Amino acid sequence: DAKLEGYYSNVSASKLEKPEPVLPEWAGVWTVKGTVQNFEGFENPATFEMEISYVEAADMYLITKFFGNDIANMNQGGIMFSPSTDDPNKATFKTGGLVGGAYPNYYKLYDGTGGTADIQVTKNDDGTISIGDFFIQSYNYDTSVATPAAFYQGVTASKPADEEVVEFDWAGTWNVKAGQVASYDGKEYPSEFEMEVTYMAEWD
Repeated sequence: DAKLEGYYSNVSASKLEKPEPVLPEWAGVWTVKGTVQNFEGFENPATFEMEISYVEAADMYLITKFFGNDIANMNQGGIMFSPSTDDPNKATFKTGGLVGGAYPNYYKLYDGTGGTADIQVTKNDDGTISIGDFFIQSYNYDTSVATPAAFYQGVTASKPADEEVVEFDWAGTWNVKAGQVASYDGKEYPSEFEMEVTYMAEWD
């Protein structure tokens, strides 16, 4: 049988004061545009989506979408994206990662010379970013044959103008205070405690 153990009345709650989080400015969905040279047998877009994700637990950035493809599973979480420690307007990302395709034929990312040097990224004053030239190669894992698929030059990326950052005001840690606490079982119950409201994005 259920037994009444305590009764709270005149309850109020206020959010705990915490430092404002530092927003990961590189993170987000970017529309990438460039001049593309397609090689024989291939047709790749001059415009596509790229998503940079910030992994708070590891304090790191990963490219999780490229060519409009979800590439996280292809690359053990994503392609490493590294902001410069010297210049806040500079960053690089790794090459050699998979950016599309399905077994045995995958697209692989290379630098502007066809090598595996990091690709340079620069923030521009208008909020866009410039991305260094890069190659896309088609790689067959059964034959180990790599074929040039596309070469991108003059690449810039911008966030959609209508992109909105949705703030979930209810989420956070709250300090709950009760004006009166009545105990029915002889135990003492606190008149003040913490309550956390968590937003589950996957279920909205």
